[in-house]
Amino acid sequence: MQISDVIYGTFPDLPGSQQVVHKSESLDEELQGWLINCYDQFGDCRSEEFKTSLAVVWHRADEGAHIASVTRITQQQKDFSGRWGALLRHTAIMSEDDYRQIGYLPLLLSSQLIGKGTSEELKQRADLHLELSQPLRASEVVVGVSIDNYRVHLARLLAGERLILYADAINDYLSGYLNTLVALLPAKARALLNWSHFLFRSWEEIGLSIVHNSRYQAPIEGIPAFVTEGESSLTSLELTDDEISEYLDRLTVALNDGVQEELSKLLDADDWRESADSEDDEADDAAESPEEGRSPEDEQEKSGEAEDSAS
Repeated sequence: MQISDVIYGTFPDLPGSQQVVHKSESLDEELQGWLINCYDQFGDCRSEEFKTSLAVVWHRADEGAHIASVTRITQQQKDFSGRWGALLRHTAIMSEDDYRQIGYLPLLLSSQLIGKGTSEELKQRADLHLELSQPLRASEVVVGVSIDNYRVHLARLLAGERLILYADAINDYLSGYLNTLVALLPAKARALLNWSHFLFRSWEEIGLSIVHNSRYQAPIEGIPAFVTEGESSLTSLELTDDEISEYLDRLTVALNDGVQEELSKLLDADDWRESADSEDDEADDAAESPEEGRSPEDEQEKSGEAEDSAS
């Protein structure tokens, strides 16, 4: 799978401010401008401890296909003028159909996005290429996960709440928690949600993120204390409280019992509600149909015998 990409930032070997040092030929000016605006929303690096973050942001034009951008943001220490806090951004750009092939998850892309290099080295890079023998499924990623630490935040996300955790840093525990939390959302939600491991300032378009605040120490275990600040793009799902409860109940049972087929219906299907409706219809049909192995005539005879017995 060929993937278009962009590399943007400030570099110790390149005079001037932030700039694009590599981009695929397929990248048009409108999309490039949108990406640069997204990079600016990340905020200026304000912590020497910051190393890297990952962000997934959807570009939704009024007309045309939706595009997923998956960006790795890395601290490069100092720029050409010696100013500390230079940031390197490397973005993979994928159509919605291609991103669906990797489960609407950045898992397979993150290792392909670079986090260091001089401007001269990065200018010579070829476009990204991803070997994919078969589609990645979220249901395969979450095998063995206990839902206990995620259920409350899943419910809040599905209700359309915009969740923020204020913390002084991003760590392996928090980035792993966010990865799993997103993977436990139904596919339709993952195809809508903008989210980021870490931001240096709050960004209204991001529905799930950790935002830098030096007053709050980043947790290394337990359930992170996300706060709600407005609504996210998941409000467009228009899920009722009953539908959210049904989804979480079914997900809990599927995870606890290790039922892979049910997990796939919930996490991989375009709309998990359609699978639930289909199961209800099948159950209704089974209840209305004659017993297996009996003809309609047998049923009528059985009914007549019951009436004779009653009389």
